[in-house]
Parts: sequence; structure tokens; C-alpha cells
Amino acid sequence: MRDNAPTWFEVLRREVKRSTGVVIEADRAAFAASRLAPIARDLGFPDIAHLCLAMMGPQRSRIHSKVIDAMMINETSFYRDKLPFEEFRGAIMPQLLNARSATRSLRIWSAACATGQEAYSLAMMFDEEARLFAGWRIEIIATDVSQSAIETARAGIYNQFQVQRGLPVSQLLRYFTRANDT
Repeated sequence: MRDNAPTWFEVLRREVKRSTGVVIEADRAAFAASRLAPIARDLGFPDIAHLCLAMMGPQRSRIHSKVIDAMMINETSFYRDKLPFEEFRGAIMPQLLNARSATRSLRIWSAACATGQEAYSLAMMFDEEARLFAGWRIEIIATDVSQSAIETARAGIYNQFQVQRGLPVSQLLRYFTRANDT
């Protein structure tokens, strides 16, 4: 490698920012290494430096989504950050009812939804206010750069720890069915 060639971490930081807009701080190399070591091993790279440098070459399509996915935090929970949800129910929902009463249609985008708990929280809120939104078309669109997180969100299957984080027991009983440990 040339002396002025980018390090694996510089390549990773640049590629994650370019692909997702997420900035990996300069002091997070150890974190990145812990996330990428299993991927390098699984894909047959001798180390994470070779894995990251391969993101600039012909193997890019084979590894890119795995590397990006590994670098995403995907931290979420039901009703994460209670205040915004309280504000949504108390102030924004009434405004939406008024502003959209002619079309009776509403589309909400849950960006960076991770494994979907926040989007499902919105769906439960609308269900609980169903009398106000009778006859409305409500869409909740959830997106994330992490394909594995989206797959979890699509499945809507969560473990006991995940459903107990922020979810009231009444909603757990109303909206979820227990199946083994999920």
C-alpha cells in the first residue's frame, strides 16, 4: 500500500457516508472493527482492511450491503422517546384530522425505522384512535438502509425483551400473539 493510500477505516467512513449519510466518528475504529471482523471472516477476507478496500473494487456488489448493514446501529423500541409520541397524539393527530379531512388520506414516513418498532407504535396509536379516523386511508411507510432491519420490521416478530421496552402491557396483550420465545 502507498503511504498516501486511505486506510481501511477511511475507506469505510467515506463509503458509509456516501451510501447512507451516516458519519462514523474518527474515534470509532474499534467499534467498526468489531462489527466487520465476522463479515471479513465469513466472506473469506484475511482481515477487515482487505474487506474495506474490496469495497472500492470489483467485489463491491458482493460485500457492500453486508458492510453497510453491519455499521448501522438499528437502535429502536416501541414508543421510543415518549415525548414525541405524546406530542403526535395530543397535537399533531388533531391537526392532521383537520388538515386532511377533505381527502381522508394520510401517509406517514418512518425514516430510519430500524426494526420497525416506531412504525408499529404509530400503527397502534392510529388503531386506538380508530373512531376518529373511520373511513380514512392511512399508510405508514417504513424505510431503513439496513436490509436485515427491514426484514425484521416486515416480519413483525420480536423477542420478549424487545416488546417489554416501552410497550404497555395492555398493548402487548392487544396487538401481539406469543409464539415460543417471540
